[in-house]
Amino acid sequence: MRVRGEGFRWAVVVAALSIASVPLWRGTAGTVELSHARKAAYSDNVEADIDWLRDLSERRPQNAEFAFLLAVAHRRLGATVQARDVLNRAAELGWDQKDVLTQTHMLDLQSGRFGQAEPHLREMLRQGCADILAAQIYESFVKAYLSDMRLMEASLTLDYWLQWQPNSVPAHALRADVLFAARDTKRLEDEYQQTLKLAPKNDVIRLRLAYLLLDNKDVAGALLHFDAIATQRMRSDARVGWAACQRQLGNLPQAKAALEESLNDDGLSPEQRGFVLAEMAQILLGEKANVDAKERFLESLALAPGNPTTHYGLGLVLSRLGEKDEAEKQLQISRELEAKIERLADVVKEIAQYPDDPSLRCEAGEILLDAGRKDDAYMWLLSALRLERWYARAHLALARYYAESGREDMHTQHLAWAAQSQHVQGPAE
Repeated sequence: MRVRGEGFRWAVVVAALSIASVPLWRGTAGTVELSHARKAAYSDNVEADIDWLRDLSERRPQNAEFAFLLAVAHRRLGATVQARDVLNRAAELGWDQKDVLTQTHMLDLQSGRFGQAEPHLREMLRQGCADILAAQIYESFVKAYLSDMRLMEASLTLDYWLQWQPNSVPAHALRADVLFAARDTKRLEDEYQQTLKLAPKNDVIRLRLAYLLLDNKDVAGALLHFDAIATQRMRSDARVGWAACQRQLGNLPQAKAALEESLNDDGLSPEQRGFVLAEMAQILLGEKANVDAKERFLESLALAPGNPTTHYGLGLVLSRLGEKDEAEKQLQISRELEAKIERLADVVKEIAQYPDDPSLRCEAGEILLDAGRKDDAYMWLLSALRLERWYARAHLALARYYAESGREDMHTQHLAWAAQSQHVQGPAE
C-alpha cells in the first residue's frame, strides 16, 4: 500500500478541503459558511460538527456540496445508511459523479463489501491522489478491517498511514480502537495520551481515557480528565464517571448528588444507567443500608447483567441479609464472568494467530454477550459468519443476540439458519 497520496498539501489552499480539488465556484453558499462546512466534514473531530452540518444541509436542501459533505461526515462516523441516502441526494443535485463513486466505494468497504471497493481504492492510493482523499481512504480501510475484526490488517494499514502522517489525530484515534478491540489496555492508555497531546480539546478521547484510568484504579488521574470535560454533549457521561471517582475517594455527599442528578438524565444508555445504579448501591453498601443496596444492585443487573463487580456486590449484601445460598450464587457468577473476561484476552491473541478460524471469533462474541457487551459481540459474530456462512454456532449466538435485543423476527431467522447450517455441516460445536 502506498505510504502517501500525491497532490494538494493540507496547508496550501482551503479549496483542497473539497474532495479531489472540487472547484470553488460549485455551490451557492457564502464563502465563510462553505469553508466551515468543508473543515467540519474532514476535521479530526467530526462528531462535534455533525449536527451543525445536518442543520446546514436542511437549510440549504438544493445545495449539492452541503449534501455531499454531510454524506462524508456520516460515513466517517460509521452511519453508512444515512451516508448513502444523503450521497444519493448529492448525486441527484448534480455533484460530481467521480466523487460520488469514490465515496460509494468507501461506504461499500466500511459495510464489509470488499469486492470491487478494495482494489479500486488501493489503485487510487497507488496512482496518487489528493492528500485529503488519501487520508479518507486509509481511514475507510481501517474502519472496514475493524468492523470485520481483522485487527492485524487494521494495524498494518495504520502503520502505513502514521508513517506518512505521524500526527494524524484520526489515525491515532483508530489505533486506540484497534488496541481496545485487542484488549491491550497498557498500550491503549499510551495511545489515548498521545492523541490528547495532538488534540487536547477532543472530549471523546478524553472521556475514554478517563474511564480507562478509572478501570485501572487510577482514580486521581481519571478525575483530572473528568473535570476537564466541559462540552454540553459529554457532560452527562463525565458526571457519572466523576461521581464514581468521588465515591472511591470517600467524598460520598458529592458522589450521591451527582449520581442522583444522573438518574434524571434521559440521555443515558441502559449500560450507563446500570453503572449509576451500581455506584449508588456501593454507597448504600458502605452505609450498611443493605435492603436499599440490594434493590439498587438488582436494578443495575436488570440493565447491565454482565458486570462481575455488580454481582459481587450483590453477593456481599445478600450475605449480610442472611440469604446465603443466593449470595453464593451471585459470587459464583462474578467469578465466572471474571474468568471469561480473562479468557477473552487470550481468545483475541489466538485470533491474531489464526484469523480465519470462525470458532475463535464466535467464542469472543459469546463471551461478550455474557458480559452484556452486545454491540461488540455482534461485530465478532458477524465476522465469524463472513469467514464461514453456514457456521451454526455463530447463528445460534446471533439468535440469542436478537432475542435479547427484542428482535423476534431476526431471532427466528437465525435459528432457522442455524438448523440449515447443521444440515449442511453437521451439528454445531
